[in-house]
Amino acid sequence: MAGGSLAGRHLRSSEGSAFRRSLYVTQDIRKGDRFDSANLRAIRPGHGLHPRFEDLFLGGVAASSIPRGTPLDWSMLSGQ
Repeated sequence: MAGGSLAGRHLRSSEGSAFRRSLYVTQDIRKGDRFDSANLRAIRPGHGLHPRFEDLFLGGVAASSIPRGTPLDWSMLSGQ
């Protein structure tokens, strides 16, 4: 069966995202606010960026307003 094992692996990895941690916004952030350890946290489920990227966000500026509970993505970091 061609590709059978790859298809099974893909399903397992997508199901596993519920158990992985990722970066989430833990407080409402306004455009121009700085990211810090008080407003970012690595929690489950894994729908945001991997926690290894936290240091790239800390001290960075929010490109837009972000509500609490939002999984972090690259578009939220300002290029300033």
